[in-house]
Amino acid sequence: MQHKSARELFNPLQKKRRFSRRSKLLLGLALLLLSALAWFLFAAQALLLRPQPGDANIELEAWLKLPFGEEILLLPGAYQLQASAPGYHPLTLAFELGEQTLELPVSLKKLPGSVQLQLREQGGAPLRQAEQLRIQLIGASNSEAGANTLLENIEAGPYQLQLKHPLYQDYLAPIDVTGLGQLQQQTIELSPNYGLLNITASDEGAGISLNGKALGEPPMSVALAPGEHEISLSKGGFKSHSEWRELSPRSEQTLQFAPLQAADALLALGSYPSGAGVTVNGQYRGETPIELALEPGRQYQLRLYQAGFKRHSKSVQLAKGEQQQLHIKLNAELGQVEVQASPAGAKILVDGKLVKAGQRLQLPARPTRIQVSAAGYVSQSRSITPSPKRPQNLSFKLQTEAQAKLAKLKPSITAPDGQTLKLMRPKAELTLGSSRRQQGRRANEAQWPASIGRLFYVGSKEVSNAQYRQFDPKHSSKHSKRVSLDNDNHPVVNISWQQAASYCNWLSDKAGLPRFYNSSGDGISGFNPKASGYRLLTELEWAWLARWQGGKMKKYAWGEKLQAGQAKANYGGNYADRSAAAQVGVILSNYSDGYAVSAPVGSFAADAHGLYDISGNAAEWLHDFYQIHSGLSQKTRVDSYGPSKGKYHVVRGPNWTSGSISELRLAFRDYGKDGKRHIGFRIARNAL
Repeated sequence: MQHKSARELFNPLQKKRRFSRRSKLLLGLALLLLSALAWFLFAAQALLLRPQPGDANIELEAWLKLPFGEEILLLPGAYQLQASAPGYHPLTLAFELGEQTLELPVSLKKLPGSVQLQLREQGGAPLRQAEQLRIQLIGASNSEAGANTLLENIEAGPYQLQLKHPLYQDYLAPIDVTGLGQLQQQTIELSPNYGLLNITASDEGAGISLNGKALGEPPMSVALAPGEHEISLSKGGFKSHSEWRELSPRSEQTLQFAPLQAADALLALGSYPSGAGVTVNGQYRGETPIELALEPGRQYQLRLYQAGFKRHSKSVQLAKGEQQQLHIKLNAELGQVEVQASPAGAKILVDGKLVKAGQRLQLPARPTRIQVSAAGYVSQSRSITPSPKRPQNLSFKLQTEAQAKLAKLKPSITAPDGQTLKLMRPKAELTLGSSRRQQGRRANEAQWPASIGRLFYVGSKEVSNAQYRQFDPKHSSKHSKRVSLDNDNHPVVNISWQQAASYCNWLSDKAGLPRFYNSSGDGISGFNPKASGYRLLTELEWAWLARWQGGKMKKYAWGEKLQAGQAKANYGGNYADRSAAAQVGVILSNYSDGYAVSAPVGSFAADAHGLYDISGNAAEWLHDFYQIHSGLSQKTRVDSYGPSKGKYHVVRGPNWTSGSISELRLAFRDYGKDGKRHIGFRIARNAL
C-alpha cells in the first residue's frame, strides 16, 4: 500500500490578515470616543437644577452636555438657559459653572390672574343698587375697582378685599389670588344694613321721588340707608305731596299716600341746558324740565342753578286755572385757564378734548379734568374748577418712567427684621486706597479710580444679635476673654461671609423680593446684580459712605489727625481704648469709650448720612471678593461690585480691636472668609 505525504493529503492554509484596515479604523475611532468621554467625565462638573414649578420646561444652551439622573454634566464655563411653564412668565437665566457642583434654583414668576366676584345678599337675594358698590383690593397696584366685580391682571399673592355699600355692612376679608393666568370665582354674601320702605298710592300715573330724585310709579319697595328721607308724590295737574320717614337698619315701614289734590295753577319749567336744579321760595323741587303746581294769586321766587352757569332768579305769579310754560336759557359762567406743558409737543386733553399748549382757554366754572401725556413719559392729570373771578395758570412737567420711579423712592424703608434703611443718592468721582506717603499705609491700599452713582438703601445700624437670631436662633456670638459678645443689642459677630450673605437672602424671601445672592448646596455661588433683594455693601459704597466728604477722602472718621497730644481724647466711637486693655495689644491710652468689647449698636452719634458705627464697634463684611489693586493706571470702575471670583472677601472699618495708626485709618483693608470676634455686617439693597 502506497502512503501519501502530509503535503499531498492536506491543502495548505491561505495566510489571512487578522484585522482589516476598516476594522482597525473603527476600533481606533471607538477608542478615541471612549477617551474623549473619559476626559469629559473627568473635566465636567454637575449642574443640579431646582425648577419652581417642578414641571417647568428647561432648555439649556450647551454644545456638550450629559444628563445624569437629576444632574446635568457640563464643562466649566458660562451658560444660558430658558425656562417656561404654563401660567408663568418665561425666564432667561445666565450662570457660570465653576469647578464644583452648582445647585441652581430656577424660580419662575407666576402670571397675573383675575378674580370674578359673585355678590349677593345674605340669604341669596340679589344685591340691591349694585352700582353703588365700591370695591378695593388692598395691596394690589390697581387697588380701586369701583363697582366692577371682575378684578383683572392681579399679581399672585395674598391681599385684603374691602367692599363698601351704603345699604350693607362693610366687608373686609383676606383673599389669596392664585395667578397663573387663571380666572377664579369668589362668592360673597353681604349683611344688609338698610331699612325697607313699601310705598303705595291711589293716583294712577303719579311719580315717586326720593330726596329729589325720581324713582318711578308706585307701588314700590325701596331699600334705604339708615336715616331720614323725603319721599314725594307728584302728578301733572295736581299738587305734589311730601312725607318724611326715618328708617333704621333691618326695619320695614309702609307709606300710603292720600289722593293728590288738583292744582289751581301749573307752571311747566324748562331750561337750557336741562338738568338745572330748581327751588321755589327756597325749597328744592327737582331738576328741569319740571311741572310745578302753584297756588294762584301768590308770588313765587324761582331759582335755577347748574355747575358752570350763572344762577338765574325769576318771580312768577299765576292766576287760578292758568297753565304757563317757561323756558330759561342759563348763561355760562366762564373762567380763564392757561395750560403749559413740558416736553414740547405734549398732548393736552380738557375733559377729553384736545387743545393747544399755551392757549388761553375759556372754560365753564365747574369741575374740569385736564390730562397731559407724551410718548416715553408718565401721564399727569389734574382736576380744577375754573374761576370767573381770577385767571388760572397750570404747568405740567412730565417725568420719564425713570424719573417717576426716582420720585416714588421713599427716604427710608423698614426691613422684615425691623431695621431702618436710608436711601443714598451718591454721585461722585473718587479715588479709593491711600497715598504712599500716608502714615500707616499697607501694601494692599493701592489707589484706584471709581465712579459711583447707583442709588441704594443701607441699614442705619449694624445687624444685632437679636436680629440675626430671627434667622438662626441657635447662633451665639460667644465672648472675648470672658466678656460677652452675645448681648441682644450688640452687633452680631463670629459669623462667616457666607452666613452674612445667607441672612440677606432670608430677608429677601421674607420681603418677597428676588434674591441678590444665588445659593447652592454648598452655600452662595454667585449673585444677580439686577435683583432688588438684600445684600452686603460693596467696597465702593462703603468707602463713599465712610470717607467721602467735601470732595475729599477722609483719613480718620473724626478728621485728619490722632489726638495723641491730648490728655483726654474724644473719637466719638468704639475703638480699642483703656477699657479694652485686657482684650487687645495696642490701645488708645488717652481715650475711654466705656466698653471693653463691642457696644450696643447705635450707642454713638450718627454720621452725616444718619448711619451709626460705620467706623468703630464691629468691622463689616463687604460684598466684594478681596483683590489687591494695581494702581491709578487702571480704568475708572463705575458702580463696581468688585472681582467676579476669589477666595476671600473684603472686610472694612475700624472696630473695637483697632488701636494702631494703621488700623484706625478708613483706608485700612482686611479680608477673610470665616467668622471673627470683631467682624459683623450691615445690610443694603439696590433702590431701583
